[in-house]
Amino acid sequence: MIAAEPDLVAKTRRQVLDTARQWGSCPTGESADDLRLLISELVTNGVRHTPACVLTLTLVAHGRHLYFEVMDGGTGGVPVVERPDADQEHGRGMLLVDALATCWGYRQTPSGNAVWFILTLPAPEPPATSP
Repeated sequence: MIAAEPDLVAKTRRQVLDTARQWGSCPTGESADDLRLLISELVTNGVRHTPACVLTLTLVAHGRHLYFEVMDGGTGGVPVVERPDADQEHGRGMLLVDALATCWGYRQTPSGNAVWFILTLPAPEPPATSP
């Protein structure tokens, strides 16, 4: 569990990437950018929608797949993929998650609501061969 604090989103992004790197599952390039954005959206939503400001974060790596979940103590409804007007400042988070994640979902538990995503990383480049 982690308490919400001003730099929580940035800390979480760094911690997830560091952990994935230690596990040998760290994305690079565009995949790393996608992972950072997906983490930012879920953690920001968790902070915004939980009254206690305490989140439970889960990261699982399985082959080329990274599973990340944010559980909050909130009682909010099912996340909705919205298409806000161009001049709206908020409301694009789940739209981005829907576009970038391999898949995502939501579940309610006795402890709160959990939103998760799976990001499939590209296959590693084969080693270069000399002519």
